Amino acid sequence: MEEKRTNIIKKIKIVAIFIILFFIVLAIIPMVKNLFFCTVNKSLELVRPDKIDLVFISVYSGASKLKITDFVKSFFKNKKIENIDLKEFCFFLKEEFNFIKTIEWNFSAPGFASLKIIGKEPRCLLNEKFICTGKDSVFNIDFFTDYRFSCTKEFLSKNVLSNRIVNFMDKISLNVWDEYKVDYENKNNILLIKKDKKLFDNYEFITDKKNILNEEKLLNAKRIFKYLSENKKINSRKNYVLDLRYDKRILLKNKRNIRGGSYGKKNL
Repeated sequence: MEEKRTNIIKKIKIVAIFIILFFIVLAIIPMVKNLFFCTVNKSLELVRPDKIDLVFISVYSGASKLKITDFVKSFFKNKKIENIDLKEFCFFLKEEFNFIKTIEWNFSAPGFASLKIIGKEPRCLLNEKFICTGKDSVFNIDFFTDYRFSCTKEFLSKNVLSNRIVNFMDKISLNVWDEYKVDYENKNNILLIKKDKKLFDNYEFITDKKNILNEEKLLNAKRIFKYLSENKKINSRKNYVLDLRYDKRILLKNKRNIRGGSYGKKNL
């Protein structure tokens, strides 16, 4: 009888303990919940403009970097990160600075964000005032003041850049870009203007889309002209144009006798 009463008392104690634990858990849950959301909110609030690390790649202007930084600070000012549409932000940033190619976010560090701004790479200097980065992508040279061409590509043209012209520019060898400015009127009239003129360099080439890619022909024409100059076969004080558009011959013409802006075959 005594053993039975002892077992009943033990069961009552166990039930009592469970009841107490149950009410303790009920009391703790709101506290944990509040603590959790408080922590989350604080974490979100930490992602403020001063907690965003801006990384610039292929952005070649100090002034542009400062303007982008100001834009980011203004956009995120007094806003929580969960209320911001990052796609919308990227859209507005590219609209404001259309020389930006891609935007990359990284939230790997709690409370911090890394924002990588990647700009468009220059292809060539256009008309000595603009930078071409691709089809329909022409920018004022002021956006690329810190850029240093390893081989300065200089393209002159009155034509609107098309995808066809941009693709053609990519086919021209670096040796040609390094030595000449390319003045493009159309595919049959392309003038190569010597950048750094030295002795016996008082000439320009008139070529076409096919022959501008023939580096051997360009080299032979230079050698022939140098030979003529050194042997006084031509007047070294005059300026000449060498027409390379024919398959089996090179025409030499006094530049002064070429009239107008066109260098068509009929003029030579």
